[in-house]
Amino acid sequence: MRDRSLAQPTYPEPEDSGNDFEHIGDIAARAMLSTARLSLCEACGERFRGRVLHPVPEDHLTFFEGQLLCDDCARKHGVN
Repeated sequence: MRDRSLAQPTYPEPEDSGNDFEHIGDIAARAMLSTARLSLCEACGERFRGRVLHPVPEDHLTFFEGQLLCDDCARKHGVN
């Protein structure tokens, strides 16, 4: 006789699997935000709203003048 307490359901409920699934509200909010309005950070490659990015001044050794960096990357590279 097999022990039924060790048996796993064939199709477990999504709520029981931990937090493996992303909530539909998070997906919808991200899909509605136009990527055309977002600017790319030249250092880390993440997308941000334009107001959060800092332009690189001239004579910077790592980046070209005018490239945009996010707050964290600007601080790391001495752009602020």
